[in-house]
Amino acid sequence: MLKDFVKERLQKYNRSAIKMKRIGSSILLFSFITLITIFLKAGASNEHFLIAGENNGKIDGIDLKDLLHIDINEMNLNEIHYPSIKLQAVEGKASWYGKRFHGRKTASGEKYNMNAYSAAHRKLAFGTIVKVTNTSNNKSTLVRINDRGPFVKNRIIDLSYKAANEIDGFGVPNLRIESLSAKEVETNTSQILMLCYSPSFELLSLPISELSILHTTDDFDKANEMLSLIQEEFPDERVYIAVASNYLSKNRKSQHYYLSTLSVNQDIYMKFKEIAELR
Repeated sequence: MLKDFVKERLQKYNRSAIKMKRIGSSILLFSFITLITIFLKAGASNEHFLIAGENNGKIDGIDLKDLLHIDINEMNLNEIHYPSIKLQAVEGKASWYGKRFHGRKTASGEKYNMNAYSAAHRKLAFGTIVKVTNTSNNKSTLVRINDRGPFVKNRIIDLSYKAANEIDGFGVPNLRIESLSAKEVETNTSQILMLCYSPSFELLSLPISELSILHTTDDFDKANEMLSLIQEEFPDERVYIAVASNYLSKNRKSQHYYLSTLSVNQDIYMKFKEIAELR
């Protein structure tokens, strides 16, 4: 039923343009949908595609959580606003590990994949997204913490082979690592705050109403690769992997990564659609 309903809205809004209007001092953002395309691809990951403006958790009267298949028991939309966001940035020596450890069990329980965007850190929670920058060449990438280490003194992070290769970070390079953390505060607001990560731009925390969501997936590596392809095609466009501010909550059963932009751009959507069809 939902799928048929969305198809109807697709036909309707294909003829409509996005209009955004800020009203009064309260700066209320209203977005009209330009295009919605949702489909579930076969494979190990759960994926949904859409272009949408978001208005108070709803798209044309349908709860966003329903369109994105968010489990209400997993994410309470009325209790996930964390106004206190902290940027953590550290510089220091790093290392990497590869083939010798490929396929072995990591401290998180996952198998180490040298060809994934992952890293080991001594303290950051498993699942934490980190922006890693090689300070000698300013090349950056995003990684997900799924292991503990490094176990060599004066080193701040161990990168996977894939991540080290992305930033020419072999050997013992000097890196800057950045992450966002949210301080939990009880609130009754209906606004959803997202943490936004990009290898090309500064890290941000924004209300979901400020984002145009292209794609959502539970596969971090796929989200990262698609972000890189879109960013390469549109270098001046701010493209992010966004996550709910409580994405590290122990109560969450699964994780979703939202490929997002700060504006509704039809060219970006068409390029993304092309990439998605080729993959």
